[in-house]
Amino acid sequence: TVYHHTSGTITSLEFASKSHLLSAAEDGLLAIWKCKSWECLKNFKGHKSAINCIAVHPSNTMAMTASKDKTIRIWNLVTGRQSFVVNSKEDVPIAKWSPSGELYALVVKNIVYIYELKTASFVHKLDFQSRITSMQFISENTIAIAGDATTLKLYNITNEVCVSESEKLPSRIKSMKVCSTHSPIVPKVILTALSGGYIKIWKYESDSIEEVINEKTNMRLTSICSLLKDHES
Repeated sequence: TVYHHTSGTITSLEFASKSHLLSAAEDGLLAIWKCKSWECLKNFKGHKSAINCIAVHPSNTMAMTASKDKTIRIWNLVTGRQSFVVNSKEDVPIAKWSPSGELYALVVKNIVYIYELKTASFVHKLDFQSRITSMQFISENTIAIAGDATTLKLYNITNEVCVSESEKLPSRIKSMKVCSTHSPIVPKVILTALSGGYIKIWKYESDSIEEVINEKTNMRLTSICSLLKDHES
């Protein structure tokens, strides 16, 4: 645990920039840390129960938290104040921003609800048809979803339809990360960690996915992250 949180375990960690880290915990607090000194600069209070996840806005000026108190809160990281609250009828385990930051997505069971930030209005609904365990925006109009169905699916947000689907996988995808490679040959890849210990990497191009790497780790995987070296011409 991070020593500044009052109780419970850390539930989410996200960098807001190279110099600042956000942490959330079962105590309902969101904290911002200065990476160089690991000084806690601010505690954001508002949630009445454990925070499930943090999503940092692409501008690094805002953050979104979803909590077991069935609220989603948007925080202004510049002023240190809460911007607004969205109430949910059910628990939201996953929340994500679109690449532009103009949209945000909330997962409830097997459904992804897409909202517009400017108006805080609901605009699209994607039905995965089984419980969702991981979700990532690939572009402003394409989203990748995985879950209990043990497949990886790509959805067109505007049309609310699945446009590509992988073959059935040996186990569930527990975590995924979308990366830009700076390569004209393979501009984007999707990294996935499966509960059965597999790491699979998928090439994304023209709303389709192709598996390019499959590695067995002999470990039970729960998350995945990446560090890509800057492209050198």
